[in-house]
Amino acid sequence: MKKNFQLKNVNLLITILMFILLFTLGSLKYDRFFSLSTFLNLFNNFSYLIIVAVGVTFVLITGGIDISVSSTVAFTCVFSAFLLQKGLTPLIVIPLVLLIGAAEGAFIGYIIQYYKIQPFIATLTGMFFMRGMCAVISTESIPITDKFYMTMALSKIQFGRAKLYYYVFIALIVVAVAYFTRSAAMNKAPN
Repeated sequence: MKKNFQLKNVNLLITILMFILLFTLGSLKYDRFFSLSTFLNLFNNFSYLIIVAVGVTFVLITGGIDISVSSTVAFTCVFSAFLLQKGLTPLIVIPLVLLIGAAEGAFIGYIIQYYKIQPFIATLTGMFFMRGMCAVISTESIPITDKFYMTMALSKIQFGRAKLYYYVFIALIVVAVAYFTRSAAMNKAPN
C-alpha cells in the first residue's frame, strides 16, 4: 500500500521539488524575488491557465489531446468584449460565452468519436476556426469597461504589499471540484 502511494504521487513530488528549486534559484539571482508578492503573483497572473489546465488534464487522462483551448479562450474573451460593447449585460454574456466554449469542445469531441478523426487534427481545425472567428469579430483590441467585469478583475485581498485577486479563488474552486470529481470517479471505477 505504501509503495503504491509513492508511485502515484511521484509526479506531484517532482513538480513540487522543481518549483522549490527554481524559486530558490530565482531568489538567489534576483533582488526581492523571494517574497509573498512574487509567490501570489504566480496565482494572479496564471489563474486562467490553471482553469484551462484542469480541462486539458481530463482530456489527457482519457488519452486525447486538445490544442484548440488557447483559441477558444481567445474567442470567448473577444466575443465577451464585443457583446459588452454592444450593451449586453454580464448576466447574459458570461453564461453565453461559457456555453459557446463548452459547445465547441463537445462538437469537436463528437467529431472525434463519431467520425474517428485523430484528436490532433480535429482540435487543430477547431483552433484555426476559433482564431478565425476572433478576426471576424475584430482585428483590434476591444476594451472592457463594464463595472461588473472591472470589479471582478480588480478586487483583491491585500497582505501588506502583496495582493491576491478574487478571480484566483475561482481557479482554486475549479481545481477542488476537479480533484473531487476525479476522486469520485476513481472510487467508482472497477478494480
